[in-house]
Amino acid sequence: HVHWMAWFYPVLIFLGFSGLFLVDAYLRRRRISLLLLAGMVMALAWLDRYIGLAFIAGAGGILWLSSSKRARDLVLFGIISVAPMAVWMAYNAVRLGNATNRTLSLHRIAIAEGLGLILELSMAGALYLFLRRRDSKAIHQALALTIFAHTAVVAITACLVDANTPVLDTRIQVVVMYAGLLLLPWVAGQLRPRAAALFRRVLIMLIAVQLLGAVYYTAQAFNRGLEWSDGRWAHGGLVIPAHAWDDPE
Repeated sequence: HVHWMAWFYPVLIFLGFSGLFLVDAYLRRRRISLLLLAGMVMALAWLDRYIGLAFIAGAGGILWLSSSKRARDLVLFGIISVAPMAVWMAYNAVRLGNATNRTLSLHRIAIAEGLGLILELSMAGALYLFLRRRDSKAIHQALALTIFAHTAVVAITACLVDANTPVLDTRIQVVVMYAGLLLLPWVAGQLRPRAAALFRRVLIMLIAVQLLGAVYYTAQAFNRGLEWSDGRWAHGGLVIPAHAWDDPE
């Protein structure tokens, strides 16, 4: 669904999680070039979408908790990952008089959304503590920290910047779902053999159902003109209307 739409999230997913894996590679190999590359990739993720800040926070957290030279590494990583956005915001402030085109004010959000955010923060915190106690790898802990940071950034955005942010929407939560998907195999490995076997069967069944649903939805979208898989995009040449599915022709 995310890749069907003209959204920034596919790029964010690629850059953000690539940055996390580069930080993990740095912690294992101690090659400073990997840390520098991770900072540059994270900077691009933040420039792509504001929620990219969550990846920077998750990576910074695991550097502080796991690096033998945590102060140096965190400062170096922070400067590289934050500098491009800082320069852009400074330019906006000087030329346009507003760094972000947003104003801060306290907003009310729906009770269900507030409870959902609190539950998600609690689960992310509990997941991190569980991973820490089990001596899991740095990448697993970084994923849990990223889930926590992502939810915190969304909560701050909804409460202080934009009350209309759909905090429980699939698009907004895609980073959390992707990080959780990456953690599933490790979590399954912590289960007892019988429970792990049941978990595996259920997961395979869910994947099969999801695959069939995706194939059906894609076919319907192509035939009926839904989203970006509309068949007219493929056969209409290079000149494409802004919203092909709304065009009676």
